[in-house]
Formats: sequence, structure tokens, C-alpha cells
Amino acid sequence: MRVTRKTHWQIRLQNLFFTVLFLAIVGLIAALSIRYNYQADWTASGRNTLSEASQALLKQLEGPVTIISFAQGPSAKQQISQLIERYQRYKPDLELEYINPETAPDQVRKLGVASDTEIVIKKDGRQEKLQDLSEEGLTNALNRVARSAGTLIVFLEGHGERGPQGRANFDLGNFSHHLQTKGFQIQSLNLSTQPQLPEDTQVLVIASPQVDLLPGEVTLIQRYVNHGGHLLWLTEPGPLHGLDPLVEELGIKILAGTIIDPSAQLLMGRGNTAFALVPEYGDHPVSERLTSATLFPQAAALEATKKSKWQPQPILSTLSRTWLETSRLDGDIEFNQGEDAVGPFTIGFALSREHPSSQQEEAREEQNKSGSTTQRIAIISDGDFLSNAYLGTGANLDLGLSLINWLAHEDRFITIPARTRPDTSLQLSSMASWIIGLGFLLVLPVILLGTGLLIWWRRRQR
Repeated sequence: MRVTRKTHWQIRLQNLFFTVLFLAIVGLIAALSIRYNYQADWTASGRNTLSEASQALLKQLEGPVTIISFAQGPSAKQQISQLIERYQRYKPDLELEYINPETAPDQVRKLGVASDTEIVIKKDGRQEKLQDLSEEGLTNALNRVARSAGTLIVFLEGHGERGPQGRANFDLGNFSHHLQTKGFQIQSLNLSTQPQLPEDTQVLVIASPQVDLLPGEVTLIQRYVNHGGHLLWLTEPGPLHGLDPLVEELGIKILAGTIIDPSAQLLMGRGNTAFALVPEYGDHPVSERLTSATLFPQAAALEATKKSKWQPQPILSTLSRTWLETSRLDGDIEFNQGEDAVGPFTIGFALSREHPSSQQEEAREEQNKSGSTTQRIAIISDGDFLSNAYLGTGANLDLGLSLINWLAHEDRFITIPARTRPDTSLQLSSMASWIIGLGFLLVLPVILLGTGLLIWWRRRQR
């Protein structure tokens, strides 16, 4: 082809047009990459993608969600960011914030954070703390913080009970505050002035009464239980103050005496004697997520009898070195062989049964409200562990919140199947290893050397 001035300008225009078109395509792709995001998970088990259960929850979750992290190390921040980014793909209004505990100690205390590995999930004035940094843990925390609104917890009063709004060491004001931050509604009820429980009562709490209840009040509580109501009963060593018919109906026996734990006595100090330490827990939704010990000042021992329609399951048990002291708790307390019973003792029962069959309309409404036909009751032989004085000890707060969640049927955890990693290791036979080794060490170098010599020889022949 003969190159003329005209063809020369045509070639230059073609090159210019190609350059402009190429830059325009690159700019368009860059603009689309900012606006649209596409990611593919090629792992064998899809471990870098949220499960269908998590995706379904995020689609139903309305409104913004804020996740606060206190991690400071680069590796910890990277781990948290990678997990949160998976959720942000399906919920863009989920925000992640980092707070430095050293520069904001007041905010850390306000949120009740104990370590920099915890994260706090906040939504619509409610919050949930999480230590298990995994998809299952975060999805269940989002589920709890989204579904706990509107649940009414009623505290019985009028008999010297621990007040849900009180600030004394004996009261439960701090525990009630934590319940309110999670969306629960708190209400006090005196049956002598209002002889009827609210219709939307989800859980009734009897917190260590100090004087006897009237027979009519006991009848109202029994009627509430017989109609399928959920109950948290915090008892104490000593008399039951008129609630003997209820404990007999539940099939629970409270032994005389106070539990003494020598190890708890050493941990709490010389002047503290009547403490029960629970470092290990059974397989139950209430206690399966507890990671540290709980402490119970002046707890009684419980036994389940066979005369009951309930299914009792022990959830709190002391160590074998504990004993049941039946004498007065003053002076030097020592174990008396032959007089004091030896542990371990049960100090907490979770009772459940199918919702009692009743033709009354309120029973059917209770079933629809709870979303389950299972009735639940928890009885703990000590109320001090939730008091203002001991709520921050060990896992006492976590235990109290787990009890309320379980009783209110807010323990509907989403099970995320474990993601295996079959593509992270390669198993080769001896023959395959020899073939690959010879290929890289001998065959491939020979091929490259031969190709180079062939190219060199052909160029010399030109």
C-alpha cells in the first residue's frame, strides 16, 4: 500500500479516534464501578457470603442500625470490617463506628462495655452487646434487638419485694434499666390495689417478697400460671411468705439452710461467707452462652419432686465442695460432718410444659402472643445476684437477661450452619507429587531451554 499524505492523515485520525474511544470506555467503566458493585464468592462452601437466614433477616429489618466497635488493633479492625461489609451489601444503612476506649471512657462506661472485643448494636433506642464475633452471633443479636420491643415485664410489689426502679443495694433498678435499653417495658403491680394482671403481661417477676402475700393474691398468681403465664420467681432461704401452694404446684422443694462455698468465700473476702459460685453450666438456652462464673449471695438449695406436670431442668448448680449450712450465719462458719449436707446443689430450675388446654379466650390469646405453645417458668433460689450491689459481678447481668429472653420467648436464635473449608488444603498421592515435582524441576526447564535455543537458531538462519 502506497502511503500518501491523505492516507497518513486517515491513519492519524483513526489512532486518535481509537484513543478517545478507549479512554471513554475506561471512564465509563470507572463510573459504573463506583455506582454498582459486583462481588463473587468462589469458595467451595461460600464462606465469604451471608447465609440465606441472615439475608432474610436483613430484608425484614427496617430502619438504620449502628454497630459500635472498640477494637484498636489493625488485625481486629480488619476482621470486624470484613464481617460487617457482608451485612452492608444487603443493608446499606447499617453503619460501623469505632470508638477509642482511652479517649472516650465515659461513653464506654455508659454502654457497659467490659473489653475491647465487644461490639454494641444499637437500633431505635435499644442496644445489644455481643462478644461472639461471628455471623451466627451477629445475626442473632440483630434479631434480638429488632424483636424485643413492646414486651411487658411486670414486677410484683407491695410485699417488700426488690423494686424495679429502686436505687438501694437491695433493689433491681440497674437490671430494669438494662431491660429497658433492650426494648422491654417495665411495670410494677400491687395485687391488693389492682387485683388483675395486665392482659399483655409477657413475664411476671416475683422478686424476694419479705411479708406474706394475701390468700387472694396467691390465687391470682396461680390463676395466671394455670392460664399459661410465664414467671420468674426469685426466692430466698427461709419462709416462702404464703407462696407454698405455688411451689408445691410447680413440683419444686426448697431445702432448709444456706449454701456455703469456700472458694467463693476466698474470692469475695474474709467477711463474706454465704456465697454460691457457679462456674459451669448445663446445656440450656438460658446458660449456654454464658462465658464466666455467676455469684449468688445467700442462696438456698432446690430439689425437683415427682408430683408435677412440669418438665424441670437444672440450669444452675454449685460445685461439689459446697455444703448446706442450717445453723445461724454468724461467727466462724465450719462444715459439720453428719449435720450439714454436701453439694453439689441446684439453685436454679427452668420449667416448661405445653400450654395448658383451656377453652378460655385469654389462653388462646396468650398462645398467639407468644408465638409458641410452650409455657416457661424459672425459679432461682436467690435474688441478690440481680440486685444493684451484685449485678456487675461475673456474668450475673448476662444470666438475668438470658432468663428474661427465654421466658419472653425472645430466644428464637437463628442457626447458621458451619462453613467448612474443603478448598484450603490439597491432598496429593505420592505419584502425583513425583509428577508435579519432575514437571517443575526438569520438564519445564528443558522446554524453556529448548524453546530459547530454537528461537536463537532460527534467527541465525535469516
